[in-house]
Amino acid sequence: MATPNDLWLNGAPPPAVPDADEVRQHGAFVAFERHVCRWLREWLPLAPLVNQDREYTITYADAATIEQQVADALQAVGISLVVDLETAVKKSSAKQALVFNPFNFLITVSEAPTANRDTEAGGSGLTCKRCADLIALALEGMPIGNGCASLKGIAFPSQGDGEQNAVITFSTQLVTNLDSLLT
Repeated sequence: MATPNDLWLNGAPPPAVPDADEVRQHGAFVAFERHVCRWLREWLPLAPLVNQDREYTITYADAATIEQQVADALQAVGISLVVDLETAVKKSSAKQALVFNPFNFLITVSEAPTANRDTEAGGSGLTCKRCADLIALALEGMPIGNGCASLKGIAFPSQGDGEQNAVITFSTQLVTNLDSLLT
């Protein structure tokens, strides 16, 4: 009988927090964005998107070439996922450490339906709304950051250009301190 761990690439979800080297290199916020991308890449229900072997299809808002990555993903696969941060509320008075709770992040899904739904031409076949559903299921209640991800909501903004869009917003907790600067 299948278990929820069977839905993860390595038989279990990734660790809750990025490793220290990633935080040291990118800082806590960008390391968190990159880490959420890892979670999405390892969630097997998103395999039709991930197996396109185009890293830029799932990216983060602080990537140096984010606009080009989104454009490339929409042209090549027909769908793009972008992880971004929304708001962080400080909830501690610890010296030289920050505890953010809530720490809100979001994942934006953009789909060019004609390209994405043509699987013979390289589309993933996963619609925008199905991706939103799968992302919500992947992260809801999971230990990510220093808390558990809690789905705040999903919006489906339309820009009238034929693209499908979804914005999935989560809340967790994030702790950052001087450790990454001292090692």
